[in-house]
This record gives sequence, C-alpha cells and structure tokens, in this order.
Amino acid sequence: MNVLDTVVRHDFCCSCGMCAAVCPSGQLRMVETEHGEYRPRATGRCVESCSLCLEVCPFSNEHGQNEDTLGQELFGQDPACSHCDSMGWVRDAFVGGVAHEGQRLEAPSGGLTTALLCQLLDNKEIDAAIVLQPLGERPWYRFQIAETDEQVLASRGSVYHVAPFEKAISDVLAGPDRSYAVVALPCAAKALRLAQKRIPALQRRIRYVLGLTCGGYRSLLFADLLTALMGRSKGILRYRSKRYSRNARDYRVELNTAGSVRSVRMLGLFGYLWINEAGGLPSCQFCDDVFAESADATFMDAWLPEYKADRRGTNLVISRNERISSILTTLFDTGQCEGTSIAPEQIEQSQSGVLDGRRHLLAARCRVAKETLEYVPNKRLAICPPYQRETQHARASRELAFSRDVRNELLRYGERLSRKAGWIARLTAWRFCWKVLVIARRHGMLGRTFGATKHLVSNLGSTTEGDPTGRE
Repeated sequence: MNVLDTVVRHDFCCSCGMCAAVCPSGQLRMVETEHGEYRPRATGRCVESCSLCLEVCPFSNEHGQNEDTLGQELFGQDPACSHCDSMGWVRDAFVGGVAHEGQRLEAPSGGLTTALLCQLLDNKEIDAAIVLQPLGERPWYRFQIAETDEQVLASRGSVYHVAPFEKAISDVLAGPDRSYAVVALPCAAKALRLAQKRIPALQRRIRYVLGLTCGGYRSLLFADLLTALMGRSKGILRYRSKRYSRNARDYRVELNTAGSVRSVRMLGLFGYLWINEAGGLPSCQFCDDVFAESADATFMDAWLPEYKADRRGTNLVISRNERISSILTTLFDTGQCEGTSIAPEQIEQSQSGVLDGRRHLLAARCRVAKETLEYVPNKRLAICPPYQRETQHARASRELAFSRDVRNELLRYGERLSRKAGWIARLTAWRFCWKVLVIARRHGMLGRTFGATKHLVSNLGSTTEGDPTGRE
C-alpha cells in the first residue's frame, strides 16, 4: 500500500508534492489532473517494504501524528511557548509591516515575510530560501530556490492556486549541504516536518519553516477562470495587487502583459468565486490547521478594525522560535520595519471567520465522508465543536455536495476555456459564474451565496469585516 491507494484515491491529496520529492526509488511524479490539481502518479513499481510516501503525507493516517504532537516535539520544550487549541504553540505575537512605502505596497500584506527572509540571508543564517516565483504563463508560479535579496523580493505576493514543491525539495536533497528557509501553507509545513523526522538531510538543511495562514487552496482551473475573465492567457499573474485600493481588503487579481494590465476585484467577481469555492480542493474541507501550527513562525493579514483602513496592508505574526522573535524585534527597533508586540488573542480574533469555517462542521464532514468512503483522514475533532447530528449532518452533506458539484462544473467549463480565447473565453467564464447560482439553488445554499455577495458589496467602501481568503 502507498499514498496512491488511500489519500489520492479518495481525493484527499493537497498537491504539496512531498511524497514525490522523497520517494527513494523515484517512482512518484506530480502531474496535473483534469481538475487542475496536482497528484502523484506512479512511474514504476514501488519497493514493497517502503512506506515513506505515507509517512510524510499530511493527510495520511499511517504516521499517527497531527499538528499537536508535532508542535509539542518542536516547540513544547521552550518555556516561553504556550499552547492554545486555535493557533497551536505561541511564543510571541507581532503586528507591523516594512517601513519602505514602495516595498510595502508591492507586498501582499505588510511585507514582513520577505523582510525576515532577506534578514536571514544577510545574517548568513540561511544560504537560500524556497519561495514561489512568477512564470509569466500557466502554471503561473513555481517553487524555486532564491539565493539573493533581489530574488526573494521578486517572490512577493500571495498565490492561491496549487503549486507543488516536489522539484525544489528534490534539489535541496540532491544539492550541497546548505541551510534553507521554506515558505509553506499549513499542509505543506506539516509535510515538511514529517519528512524532516525521517530524512536527516532535510532535518539538517531546512533550518526555518515559515507558514502562511490559509483559508483554502484552489486548483489551476481557478486561475484559468480568472485569466479568462480578464481576457488573457499569458502575463504576470498577481493575486494581491493594491493598485487603486481604498483599504486593505480592496485588492485585485491582475494580469500584466507587455504593459497592459487587466484585473478582477476581490470585492467583486474574485471574491464571489472564492466564497463559492470555485476550484477548491476536496482536502481543504477536511483541514483543521489554519495557522500553520508546525511552522517556526506564521504570517497573515491583520484583519482587525484598527488596521484594515490602511491600504498598504499590515501583517500579524505568530512566532514559535526565539531567533525569529529576536530578528523581528531588531527590525522594528532599527526602523527597517514598523511594528510592535500584540496580544495573541487579537490574532485569533483576526482569523475567527476562517477558524469557524474550517472547524465548525469538521466533525460532521468526517461523519458524512465515512458513510461513503473507505478512507477518511484522522483529524483533531477534540478541538472542534461537538458533533450534533440533528443540526449539523444535513448541513455538512449539503456543503460537501455543493463543493463537489461546483468542482465538477468547473471541470466542464475548464475544458471549454482551454479551447477558446478572448471574448469567447470571457463569456464562458461569466456563464460559469451564473451556473454557480444554479448549483447553490439546487443544494439550498442561495442564502449563503447571496449573503456572502452582499458582504463583498457592503465592503466596497468600508473596512468592517474580515477577508474571506484568510491568506497572507
């Protein structure tokens, strides 16, 4: 048995690519599926005695570990760290952003992630960083090894669609014995920690894991849909442009081609598609980690009333590492960054919407999935609200069915988008947006869809609500 027999076959793959990166016989390769997701595919026969792919997969049950047990091993021995169910281990909490106005406007939030990476490089504490770099065409982004400040700064920006770090991790293992920092989503951060426990070279070379909060991952078909709405199929894709923004939430996804810029607003079609889970991965419905609890530090947007009016964006940071806390404090003290400490409770408050969406119905989703599937990943149901069949089971069933039907409908429209261009592709994308309403009506979810759309419209000129993405 390998990861293909359990996790992948039952649609719980999160596209991280760790299994393919560490396969000792090189028999796994990440390929794009018809749904625009990346899944491992066998290129030969596995070694019968090997179970490494199952031991590093964040949605596998074989390793018997979760974010609580990993966090206890990583951070539990630090007397300055304390544990809470919502955020994992917390040593220090910060709020702020880079002081340079231009750099802050180029960053998705406050720019503290790249500022920390550059400082680690300048201090010679790492030799390189593994970050996502833009490509200019589909698949739009790829994990690459950045060795200079300029390369790190070029990676600024949030990426909301799948991008496995199979090749980057393979290069780390095959390359010289150097020190790295990796920027990862919660599922990928967990995969890295699991791999470090089993591969000494990764334990030695990956010195820092920097996490991003996550409100869900999207497939490449989601990116195809957005680019079709913008009428282009090539260019530099940016999910968090602050061009013309009036507040921190008023950002755009942009496609920049030879000086021509087209965009779709978060407080509009982009947000509508996001809220309705267009291109959402099935595994995201069964994730209980919002704050990348396995990471040395986690970065996110400051979705708090006192910071959302600042169109430049502001970061919140959870630090679980003494050295990272020290570097951030130094950046604030020297004036390179603006910021200060903040109460951890405020960080939890800033992501309350994402936490509720992730955990409120998780127990019910697991119960529904077990009715039809042979395999369901074990999750930390003890930190979730108790399962109540009479109120939660039917709702969870409707939400899972809605997500499944939107995913399948996007597959149908994605095939059409790939065969069309220009205004025809844009019209096809608009037809899909309408189809989402039809699917919502079928599953009795029009109330949620209209409520979310009203929420977006009401925030066109205000800053009273949080961001539905929850991503840095």
